[in-house]
Amino acid sequence: MKEEDNNLFSITARSPKQLGHALKRHRIKLKLTQIEVSQRSGVRQANISQLEQGHVGVKLETLFKVITALNLETTVRRRKSTRSKEIRDA
Repeated sequence: MKEEDNNLFSITARSPKQLGHALKRHRIKLKLTQIEVSQRSGVRQANISQLEQGHVGVKLETLFKVITALNLETTVRRRKSTRSKEIRDA
């Protein structure tokens, strides 16, 4: 995770656990509780907890509601080249 001078929040997440950790760090930076994110997003607090812990069963709809509540957006791009032919989660 990196934070640039212009206050853009940018992460590379290759697993649900990494994405959940990044969302939690951003929520804490905004000084929001899971309950406050729940109220903003309409998502149960328990589901926000699961998302932040990297549970794989979280629905995409839930993910996008939480991302929106945290004033974030997603970008999908090609992975940077690796020397290995197998796909790995960092």
